[in-house]
Amino acid sequence: MPAIIDDERYQDFAFNLEEEFYTGASGVGTISASKHLSQFETVTTGGVLDTAERVFYKFDFGSSRIGFTSGDVYIKGSTTIPASSEVFMEFSDGALQSCTVGYNANEDVKCGQFWSQPEAIYIEAEGLSDRFAVDYRLQMARDRDAYLVYDLSGITYTGNKGVLYFELSKPFGRVFFVDAEGNEYEGFKNYYYFNTPPVRMYVWKTYEMYTEVSNLFNFSLRYTYDDLSAYDESTSTSLYEDGSLTIKHARISLQYHRTSDSTYDQLVVIPVAYSEEWTFVSEQKYETMSASGGFLGIIVPSDVTDIDIELKFVPKGIVYGGLGTLGSTLIYLGIFVPGWIIKGKRRKKAQAVEAEEMNQA
Repeated sequence: MPAIIDDERYQDFAFNLEEEFYTGASGVGTISASKHLSQFETVTTGGVLDTAERVFYKFDFGSSRIGFTSGDVYIKGSTTIPASSEVFMEFSDGALQSCTVGYNANEDVKCGQFWSQPEAIYIEAEGLSDRFAVDYRLQMARDRDAYLVYDLSGITYTGNKGVLYFELSKPFGRVFFVDAEGNEYEGFKNYYYFNTPPVRMYVWKTYEMYTEVSNLFNFSLRYTYDDLSAYDESTSTSLYEDGSLTIKHARISLQYHRTSDSTYDQLVVIPVAYSEEWTFVSEQKYETMSASGGFLGIIVPSDVTDIDIELKFVPKGIVYGGLGTLGSTLIYLGIFVPGWIIKGKRRKKAQAVEAEEMNQA
């Protein structure tokens, strides 16, 4: 896979590796956790809490704008929505669900938790201008966790594959992506390589986000998108042949013949989490490092052409536990074995005396 050095962990480490910077990324921009709606339909209808007919502004965002069936919608009006107003959601089957008005200082309204994709939001028009607009923020619920939802459909992809890089001051927790077909793919740290363009990103909501911004409506991310065309041109030559990789029973076995004529070392990235507890059990032993956001990287020197290595995952606790068991055994033997030896000698001596007395009798 493409190899990226985790330089924040190795700032003072010298590498015999070449680093190239490409200019002219396919796309650079900013995505927000919120969406803006300024178009609405004026309708006369009854509410959920108050069934008397009156004027509502209907904001239709459609099921395609939601993309999940369990979560919440938070709304901020272009002007404050009066606490006396009624707001409710409408679902595709005609069901209605009331929303909480005056939720807090950052969000005028909270609509949730819903269990089906809402089609529209109705906001009572009394006290609002005819130029009223809303910003809404989606939050998906899954496995008792909440995820911020980012719409990536506005990114202009120049190919089916590429990489997205997100500028973060702190690493996220879990991040996953969904493509137009609904397929889910895990992200890793702030990089995401893809073969089908993603249309949404879901980011696990954590307390640390509130240390960045007090209002999650403002939790925007800068991104860089590249279709990797320059990378493909740079790596069009063969790097290896006769390659074999197996990962089984906490062992890694890797063999290949290096065909690259580069004078630089190779950084081989193995799709397992980096740990110092991966131990070489083969004659060939090379330096390891964290690469591409936490995967196991093996630095193969440039003068090695035939690689045949094997690693075993050996938790340190097992080693220390084994030493502790051995030490305990030695202590046990040191305490009790001498007693057994003494008792054994006494028993043999007593038996010899008894046999001699019998012979004399």
